[in-house]
Amino acid sequence: MSKDNVFNGETFVQLDKGTLTFEGENTFDTEDEIGWVKNVVFAENSKVTGVASNSVHDRAAFKFKVADGQAIVKNGAVVDLEVKNKLHPVFGGYINKIMVEDNASVKIVAEGPVATMTKFLKGEVAEINAGSKAVVDFRSTSATKQTLTLPKGGSQVNLSRGATFNVVGAAKTGVISSAEDTAFNIDRSKSVVIENTNLAAPLFTKTSLKTTVAIEKPSRVRVYDRQGAVQTTWNIKGSSIIVNKGATASVDSNNADFVANLKMQDYSKFELLSATN
Repeated sequence: MSKDNVFNGETFVQLDKGTLTFEGENTFDTEDEIGWVKNVVFAENSKVTGVASNSVHDRAAFKFKVADGQAIVKNGAVVDLEVKNKLHPVFGGYINKIMVEDNASVKIVAEGPVATMTKFLKGEVAEINAGSKAVVDFRSTSATKQTLTLPKGGSQVNLSRGATFNVVGAAKTGVISSAEDTAFNIDRSKSVVIENTNLAAPLFTKTSLKTTVAIEKPSRVRVYDRQGAVQTTWNIKGSSIIVNKGATASVDSNNADFVANLKMQDYSKFELLSATN
């Protein structure tokens, strides 16, 4: 357990098979990882801030060393990190769950990938869950690496009422890479943004197969063209969008124009705002 520490050094802790729990306020400037862990827990109302991978070594912020690793951000906790990685993900290794509970916030600005979930799972799928009024904000400036990678078929991203979920990147191949039957389940979330700041590049990679974006409740969908300008806004009562190989494969919605004209492959940004928040 780490409570109210200020650390400036190479690697804060190497646990491998252990759980690292943060309490109080912890501030970091690490040359390499903050921790080698099996699990990392950010306790209720704790705060973790600072910089990781701040050297030429190019490391993760949290390297999960044992299968089925989890990052659990408890109610009201705040994680706000800048990571100088290039190749290794901020959350990488054998991680299969990122759980951000109610009113918690995770904001990552990285130079490389933010989260690459493991595909080495036995009978489990990878999950990212954002609770009520949680904020998950993943941003990368890498021109070559996806911000978020979900390589295990059937993976789930579950976003609750009032949650904010942003995935922003600059990779020429896309900001999200997802395996077959991945699902983004959006239930009255406040805001969902998928954005590529490389305006000529796609949102989902061409290797992303049969990914479903399920919007449960009335929402406003706004898309931006390759010049970064708003192209179209739709009001929908709900929708199920299937993206295959980076492009819209099918749309199920009450809005006929939305069904006919949503083209995920043509946008620099996809934004969803809940009509109930």
